[in-house]
Amino acid sequence: MTPAATQAPPILLVGQPNVGKSALFGALTGLHAHVSNYPGTTVSMSRGTWELAPGRKLELVDTPGAYSLLPVTEDERVTRDALFREPVAAALHMVEANNLDRSLATTLELQAAGLRVVLVLNMWDEAKRSGVQVDCAGLSRRLGCPVVPMVAVRAEGFDQLRDAVEEVMAAEAPSDVGRFWVDEFGPVVDEFASQLNGRASLPPFMPPRIAAVLSLRGSQDITEACDLESGFVATARQRVAQRVSGMPPVAAILALRQRAGEVLDGLFVRPRKPSETLRHRFGMVLAHPLWGLPFLAVVLYFGFYQLVGVYAAGDLVGLLEEKVFGAWVMPAVTQGVESVLPWPVLSSLLVGEYGILTLGITYALALVLPVVGAFFILFSLVEDSGYFPRLALLCDRLFKRVGLNGRAVITMILGLGCSTMATVTTRTLEKPRDRIIATLLLVLTIPCSAQLGLIMALLGSRGGFSLWITYVGCLLAMFFLVGFVAAKVLPGRNATFHMELVPMRMPRMGNVIRKTWH
Repeated sequence: MTPAATQAPPILLVGQPNVGKSALFGALTGLHAHVSNYPGTTVSMSRGTWELAPGRKLELVDTPGAYSLLPVTEDERVTRDALFREPVAAALHMVEANNLDRSLATTLELQAAGLRVVLVLNMWDEAKRSGVQVDCAGLSRRLGCPVVPMVAVRAEGFDQLRDAVEEVMAAEAPSDVGRFWVDEFGPVVDEFASQLNGRASLPPFMPPRIAAVLSLRGSQDITEACDLESGFVATARQRVAQRVSGMPPVAAILALRQRAGEVLDGLFVRPRKPSETLRHRFGMVLAHPLWGLPFLAVVLYFGFYQLVGVYAAGDLVGLLEEKVFGAWVMPAVTQGVESVLPWPVLSSLLVGEYGILTLGITYALALVLPVVGAFFILFSLVEDSGYFPRLALLCDRLFKRVGLNGRAVITMILGLGCSTMATVTTRTLEKPRDRIIATLLLVLTIPCSAQLGLIMALLGSRGGFSLWITYVGCLLAMFFLVGFVAAKVLPGRNATFHMELVPMRMPRMGNVIRKTWH
């Protein structure tokens, strides 16, 4: 990274999950990106260099998905703290154009926090196909910030984005930080904020008004960082509730949504409700507790069994192991090693029945790699299609039996690829109890891709469907036994389930191949 990129404040890319942040980040930074953990956490953020103009490079940070400045998961807390940990040149709030009405409240929240905001309307092509109309110029005037329509996967709108970032960076930072909240909560916010001067251990660039609002709305970590007496906080919340007709301060998000509706009045037109589109209705069938099961069976049978189990672990492994490596590659390697090392004691370490090259490379490239590659191709196809949130909704009731909710199904599926990375993703679960149960299930019952490679190769070579049923049955029995016992032993209740249902769409093979290669 160039010195200019490190000295200038970074640009943060924020938004809900599955709105295309990673696609935009990859397109803007290219290969000049690296991943690091946020200080004090295991949550990773991607950082890269964006050439905003010839000779002018800035750091671009892709933050974890977040719905609000009031965090529920560890990912959301990291995103909120990243916005106030250091000076920020601009915050690119990326939303799905089709769902602008559901996302604009967060834009208003970012503006109220005193950030320079650029609103990025991604998936503009899908919005136009759906008949959605957005007056971007009028919306920009009402919000007081640039609004950029974009199709990130096709690099459409990038020039407008560069112009918008240049515009907000040249403008002065907002001076009325927290003005919206003061309007809603009255003098309580200012009085609360005055108590924080000099005694709060908060992110260095978080305005006291914003810290006061977040504490009043129920952010426990901010309340603890404020180091104020619990009685003062409780009294302040009661005063806010009295001012806003008895509603608790956390319900202030409703006021944000109401204001967002006022901003969009006459500027955002959706001719058809999402429930009227064929794609939406098909997506709801996939999540139906009865009709969704046949589709799940189809994915499991043709995806995991036929593609991964029969073709990759059976046919492809057999071709590579017996013909490519067994008949062509390894005989040549063996002959070459024995000619260089004629002593059997040394050559047997590299070649032969248990040699590092003949056994290790054959197992890695001819046995494990085809299965792992097929699995991640399938995983990417399912992920990009939007099926995962439907699967989470379908499995929610089932996962409640083991003390979790439907959100955990994605963590379990990730465990089939890599148990270590799946364990890291348990941070997206809301409660420590959920993370402990999910980790137990991953460690004790979910085989990773390396284990699956060996197991599927053995089962595929025998060619018996009954063996597959027996194996899967044993895994399910262990899964529910461990989960049921853990849910009974660990204190606490199941977390509430909420997840954004992204639109169903056709996966792009270029994106699937890139993710599989990565």
